[in-house]
Amino acid sequence: MSGTSGSAAAPPAAAIFRPHLYFALAGVFIIFALPLLAVPFTRDQGIYGYVGWRWLSGGLPYRDAFDHKGPALYLIYALGVWLAGGSAWGVNLLDILARASAVLLTGRAAARAAGERAGLFAAVLTGLPLLGIYNFMWWSGQAETFMLPMLAGSTLLALRGRRRDLVASGMLSGLAVLTKLTGALHLWLPFWLAACAGPGTARRLVPAGWFGLGLALGVMPVLSYFAVAGALGDLFEVYVVFNLFHSGSFFGGGDPPGGGFWMVFFLLPALTPFLAAGPGVGQSRQGALFLGFWLIESLAQVVGQGKFFLYQWAALVPAMGAAAGAGLAGIERLVSRGTERTWVKRAAYALLIFFTVGYGRYYFRLEEAMGVRAYLSGALTRTEFYYNFATEDFKLAYQTAAADLIRSATAADDVVLVFGFDPLVNLLSGRPAPGRFMVRYPLTFHPGSGGAASKRERWRAEFLEDLRSRPPPPVPPPAPGPKPRAPPDPHEGPQKLPPLFARVPT
Repeated sequence: MSGTSGSAAAPPAAAIFRPHLYFALAGVFIIFALPLLAVPFTRDQGIYGYVGWRWLSGGLPYRDAFDHKGPALYLIYALGVWLAGGSAWGVNLLDILARASAVLLTGRAAARAAGERAGLFAAVLTGLPLLGIYNFMWWSGQAETFMLPMLAGSTLLALRGRRRDLVASGMLSGLAVLTKLTGALHLWLPFWLAACAGPGTARRLVPAGWFGLGLALGVMPVLSYFAVAGALGDLFEVYVVFNLFHSGSFFGGGDPPGGGFWMVFFLLPALTPFLAAGPGVGQSRQGALFLGFWLIESLAQVVGQGKFFLYQWAALVPAMGAAAGAGLAGIERLVSRGTERTWVKRAAYALLIFFTVGYGRYYFRLEEAMGVRAYLSGALTRTEFYYNFATEDFKLAYQTAAADLIRSATAADDVVLVFGFDPLVNLLSGRPAPGRFMVRYPLTFHPGSGGAASKRERWRAEFLEDLRSRPPPPVPPPAPGPKPRAPPDPHEGPQKLPPLFARVPT
């Protein structure tokens, strides 16, 4: 990928770019993703939503609400909460748009690297897992899904290689770093692409410098905001220092990596060895090299977190989709040498249908597990719908009942310490925690060093001081009654429960 600025982005000889096909794909994606709008917040989304709500209410992330994701994520949640007046659909809509944008951007990046045919295939093969797997309650609305258009967009812009593209690529890369710290592992890829845009070693520093300028422009406004607010030290302490403690003390765990990889990517990796297949021209090989590096960089983002929750695999989806799309186009080129091209195209489309059916099964099974269509059609009451959102240690129906009890037993300006440190209850009741510790892990993590132990003890002392200076009022227990249970048949549940998302005061 050398030559004059922008030459790194020149695709091999390819079909004509047909934008209407990409927008049709995005439209179909959005239509099938719309059931997510009815899905309420679960545990993780409740944490992020609480921080966003506190931000809208005059507080600040890290200083007034302790969570270790990036400020850009909380800004997105604040926007979604504000947009929907406290309902979950605002954040869910932004999540759908983020994933749909990632489909378009990944397709265009693959087209720059391996041709228009590969780009169209890549858009489809990226969209299938993002729709079939990540349109689900536990795995949507995560930092990874909101990072997707930032990562794919910065990659595409770096491939294009023009000055303004490199600046914009740096800005998107900076936003990715501010969404989740693992986004820093992505920086070397667009930087390398930017450096390849200039001829000669010395001149390569110029486009790389434009990328660096964009990176600064993406990061500095947010850092300046926290500095002016006097919370830059809190941001660094939580987002950088605690993340180092957190990653070290929680290495391992999560979902089984093999099972998660198979569920998300199915047989897509089988296509990737063919991404360099074709006429063997230099540009094709350079594109294959880039796609291989993109795979490695994205895999590093997953492995670098030390655990393998299913939502974390989302960071690998665009790179895998791009490589698989280029691989399918490579298979087409190989087979078409001795076979009528019409039959080759039909075989490629048949393979896309095969993947669509495979991911479609996941899509409908997961949607059935949530009960969205049954709820929207009136076959399930709201109570019965909420009972579908449960794990061994999380029962959404109980969280909503607790929030309603707190809302009725406390004043609007009261603070509430929720047993179990569940900020979703604080969010639904509209009652903030006494201090910034609305989650327990900064107080209970296992320190791996003396510095980590010292931080934990200081945070514990700060937590106790918050309780002394701003004691929460006691909330009387509800009247005795039958122990709530999740009904074996969803139509047997209690028929009355408070609305999940009463308007949260902002």
